[in-house]
Amino acid sequence: MMKSVLICVIVIVSLTISAWTAPPNPKIYEKFNISGKPMMDIADIRQIAMLDPDVPRMNYIKQNDGIEYVLAIRVDFSDQPGKKPASVFDDAIFGKKGSSMYLYFNEVSYGQMQIQPGYLGGVMPKDDKWYRVSKKMSYYGASSIMTDRYRELIQETCTLADSDIDFSQYDRDNDGYIDHLMIIHAGNDEASTGISSDIWSAEVDGISGIYDGKKIMSAMIVSEDPSEDRINIGIYCHEFFHEFGAPDLYAYDYPVGFWCLMGMFGPYLNNGQNPSHICSYLKWDFDADRTNGIRGWLEPIELKDNGEYSINALELPSNRLAYKIDIPGKKGKEYFLIENRSNSIEKAIYDKYLPDSGIIIWHIDENQQKSFGYPHRAYVEDPEDPDRTSRNKATRGAAFSAEDGQTEFTPATYPNSNANDGTYSGIIITDISKSGATMTFKLFFGDTYEPNDSISSAFGPLDFGKRYASFLTDSNDVDFYSVYISSNNVNIIYLENIPDGNDYEIIVSDAQGKALFETDEPPQSTKRLSFRVSKSGIYYIKVFSEHGYSPNQPYILTIDSAPIDLAPGMIAVLKIYPNPGPDSKGKINFEYKLLVPVDEIVLEIYAIDGTLVYTYSIDTKKRNSELYWDVKPDIANGVYIYALKTKFNGKTEIKTGKIAVLR
Repeated sequence: MMKSVLICVIVIVSLTISAWTAPPNPKIYEKFNISGKPMMDIADIRQIAMLDPDVPRMNYIKQNDGIEYVLAIRVDFSDQPGKKPASVFDDAIFGKKGSSMYLYFNEVSYGQMQIQPGYLGGVMPKDDKWYRVSKKMSYYGASSIMTDRYRELIQETCTLADSDIDFSQYDRDNDGYIDHLMIIHAGNDEASTGISSDIWSAEVDGISGIYDGKKIMSAMIVSEDPSEDRINIGIYCHEFFHEFGAPDLYAYDYPVGFWCLMGMFGPYLNNGQNPSHICSYLKWDFDADRTNGIRGWLEPIELKDNGEYSINALELPSNRLAYKIDIPGKKGKEYFLIENRSNSIEKAIYDKYLPDSGIIIWHIDENQQKSFGYPHRAYVEDPEDPDRTSRNKATRGAAFSAEDGQTEFTPATYPNSNANDGTYSGIIITDISKSGATMTFKLFFGDTYEPNDSISSAFGPLDFGKRYASFLTDSNDVDFYSVYISSNNVNIIYLENIPDGNDYEIIVSDAQGKALFETDEPPQSTKRLSFRVSKSGIYYIKVFSEHGYSPNQPYILTIDSAPIDLAPGMIAVLKIYPNPGPDSKGKINFEYKLLVPVDEIVLEIYAIDGTLVYTYSIDTKKRNSELYWDVKPDIANGVYIYALKTKFNGKTEIKTGKIAVLR
C-alpha cells in the first residue's frame, strides 16, 4: 500500500514541479507553531525537498578561463516589500572578504572558478530599490513548489529589468543563453521557515522569453531572508552548483548529511555562512554522470595495489586529491572514493564547522539513478550510524580516525566494504591514522596483512580487543600473528565468521614454533581458545584450515584478556537501556562483554516481592552481545531486580541490580 501511495504522490506533484529544490534547514525540524505542533511534518519536508525530476542544467559547460558571470536581480511583492539594500547581496555573492559565493567557489575549485558580476558591477536594481511584480508573494509560495508560478516570477522580473539591463552581456560563451540568472525574492525561504506561503529556493528550467536576443535555460530562485542578519551563502552556492548539472544528494534517510554542499545539511553549516566543501565525487564530475563526459576540478587516483598511502586534506589548495578503489566485478560502476576532510585547516574558510575530521569513505554506485532510497548512487559510509537513519547523528561521526577508534573498513566491519548487493569486495582498509592535514592508511586487496605465512613474517603485534579481518584463500594458506601476552592475565582468542562448512583452527606457539595451546572443536562459525602463559613475552597465533577455505569471506580474529583475579565466568555489564523502559519494541536491553569463556549465561527478572517474572538464556559463543527483557503488557510499572548469572565449570556468579518499568 505504501509503495502505491508514494508513486501516486510523485506522479501528481511532478506535473507542477520542474525544479531542483534546496534541502530543508535543520532548524525547521525544531520549529513549532502556536498550537505546539511542528511547523511542517518531517515526512512532508522530505517529500517537498526531494521531488526533483532530474532536470538540472545539463548542457552548460564551465568557462575556459574559469570566470562565471552571474546576473542577480532582486524582486519584491506588495505583501512582502524588500528590506535589505543591494550592497548586502553584492557582499554575499561577489564579496572578497568574510564569506561569499565568490570566496566559496574560489576555495573549493582551488582557484579554477571565479564568480563575477559582469558589466553591471553588482546586483540589480542598485541601492534600496527593488523591482516589484504584479502578484503577491503568497501567490508564488502557494502551498507547494509550483514551477509554473516560479516561471511567471522569473519572466516578469526579467521584463521589469529589461530596460535597465543588457542581457546579451551575460552570454560569455555565445551559446544563445544567459550564463547564470539569479532571482532574489523579498521575504524568507520556505526551506528555512516551513511556512507554506513562503517561496522554497530552487533551480528552475523551461523558462520562455527572449531578452536582448538571449534565452534563459534555467534560473536560480533564492531568498532575501530579512529575518536573518546575514544571507545564507550555503543555499546560494547550492543552487548555483545546480547550474552545472550537480544533483541533490539527500533522500528519505541521510546518505550524505554534512559532508557535501549538495547534501542535506552541508549548505547550513554555521547558519549557512560556512557551508561544507563540495565532495570529491562532484569535484571530479559536476553532474555525477561520466557517460556525458567529465567536468570537474580534480581527478581521483585509482588504487590497485596493497600498500600504505597518505592523503592530504581536501581543503588544501595544493591537494586536489582523492583516491578511487573499484569494487571487483562491478566494471568500474561501483567503487569507493577516499577523501581527507578537516575542520582545522588554517587557511580554509569553509569546512571549519564540520562536526568531525578524518577519512571520509564515499560509496558510489553508478548503477543507481537517484538518491531517494537505499541503495543510493552516492552515500557516506558512517561508522557511528551505518544505516543512516538517525537525524540526530546524521553522519556527524562519519569520519574515520584513530582518535575516534575508527581505524578499519573491511568486509567484516560495520559498515563493511562489500558491494551494495552483498558481494564480498576483498577491500580492506586498516591502520587509519589520527586526523590532520595529512593522514595515512593501509590498503589490502583479497588476503590481508600479507606476507604473514610464517613466524618470521608474522603480522603484529596485535592490539587487544581489536578485530582483525583476513582470509584463508586456498588450502595451503596460513596466517601468523604476533602478540605480547602477560602472565598476569587470562587470555581468550576468538575466531569468528568462519565460512559455513569450513573448519578453521588456532594454535598459540612460542618463538621457536612450539605449539602451546590449540583449539580442538568440531566445525562451527566461531571458535574460542582460553589460556594462560607462565612467562610474559611475545607469542604467535597461527590460523589455518583443517578443511575448506574462502577467498571471499573473511574470518575475524580477536584477542582479549582479563586479570587473573577476575576469574573465569566474569561478565561485564556495559549498558542497560532504556532504564526506565521499555523501548518502542517493548524491550529493555542488556549490553554485555564476556571477559573470559563461560558455559552459560542466564538473565532472570524478579519483582520486589521475589516473584520470578522473566528468564532468558543466551549464546555464550558471542563475545560482545546483547540480551533483553521482553516486557509484556501485563507487567506492571515499578522497580524490578535483575540477576545476570554466568556459569563456568559448575560454578555460578551473579550480578544484580535494579531496573524500572515506566510506560
